[in-house]
Amino acid sequence: MDVIIIRENEEDTYAGIEHQQTDEVFQCLKLVSRPGSERICRYAFEYAAAHGRKKVTCFTKDNIMNDIVFQYEAEAQSRVEGMQRLALVITGLTISLLLLCAVFIFEPVIRRVRKTTAAHNAQLEAIDRSQGRIEFSTDGVIQDVNKQYLQYLDYSRDELIGQPECSLLPEDINPVEFDTQWMKLRVGHFYLGDVRRKTKTGAVCHLQTSYNPVLGEDGSVEKIVCYASNVTGQKEAEVELHLAMINLQKQSQRARDLAREAESANEAKSMQCVILLIHNRRN
Repeated sequence: MDVIIIRENEEDTYAGIEHQQTDEVFQCLKLVSRPGSERICRYAFEYAAAHGRKKVTCFTKDNIMNDIVFQYEAEAQSRVEGMQRLALVITGLTISLLLLCAVFIFEPVIRRVRKTTAAHNAQLEAIDRSQGRIEFSTDGVIQDVNKQYLQYLDYSRDELIGQPECSLLPEDINPVEFDTQWMKLRVGHFYLGDVRRKTKTGAVCHLQTSYNPVLGEDGSVEKIVCYASNVTGQKEAEVELHLAMINLQKQSQRARDLAREAESANEAKSMQCVILLIHNRRN
């Protein structure tokens, strides 16, 4: 159980203001001041905000008197019940006062936190709509994946959760290079570049990726989040363009060869004509 207790021990019944009015009547004052309530309220909320706590609960408790013992058990029980009822009333008033203080003092802070959180969530949702996202544990096991990434590889969520990323590698990828990349991720180094992953049908999907280690409070890597874009069409177009350029170069080279052959043939024919002309003049 992860609980932080911040308690007040200067006001309330801790003040120790007790009186014996008669032989059968005793009195204990329970003092609660606005400055004291605001002080502990402010400290509790500031502590929660500074340490990433999401919930603050306010309450008060009842204390027994320090030096008073009732003479008769029945009368004591009656008085205890009366004090309990009074304590409930005071407790309700105290909680109301604390909540009122919290509203006036911390409402702007809470409003800013909610606004920041909403903006952050909106950004994540926008990224999820436009990019694939997949999360891994530090040993490379898939923990979460969004809809876009599933569409890239034609898998369902249940088919990927709990599987290692190495199960998505095409057969021609060097496993040593893959393991080296993950060793760097585990110590906090990010990776940015193109990777190839195998789809459910066995086809190869080209992804433009960013692998980002997420650090915990102690600075160690807790998980790896990868954002990816499907660039398979672009890669296929680049391959087609490359092949077309090679084919064009081959055709160009063939045309040059044919031109040289034609030029050589013309030169030979011209030479034959010159020789024939000279021969005719001699005759």
